[in-house]
Amino acid sequence: MIKHAFIVTSAINSKFGVFNPEQRLEQTLGTITSIKSKIPTAKIVVMECCGTAITDQQANYLIAASDGFIDYSKDPAVLAMYDSDNWDVVKNGTEIMCFGNALEQLKEAGEFAGIDRIHKMSGRYILNDMFDSDTYDQFSIQDKIIIGPKYKSQFPPEVTT
Repeated sequence: MIKHAFIVTSAINSKFGVFNPEQRLEQTLGTITSIKSKIPTAKIVVMECCGTAITDQQANYLIAASDGFIDYSKDPAVLAMYDSDNWDVVKNGTEIMCFGNALEQLKEAGEFAGIDRIHKMSGRYILNDMFDSDTYDQFSIQDKIIIGPKYKSQFPPEVTT
């Protein structure tokens, strides 16, 4: 049986988007719950990468619900990027930058020992009935990187340039 790890990206106190921090926190906790319901043995690490620092109380909720928590909200590179007004660049840029760092940090700490498949999942989304963990047991894809389909930005071109 395949052993799974999920790195859940988070931006609880983001100035971008329509949800307030309380809603974002609840949605991210829902993400974790959905993972646990589909793969109870999965390792779940939350990676906070918003340029507005997470509070201790918010962090404690995420820590209690997951197997690990990495906070990049005070990282100078994240803070510099967060000052941009280009929503897609900020969200995607900080996520990409932090994700690579998190992978390296978790690998060096031995957190992926025994893990066969690492998933990156944005917080505030859930695993639905279309997710089938048995898919990853197929021999033909065990050594493959699986990427979801390309989607258009939710923002108009004037915002994303």
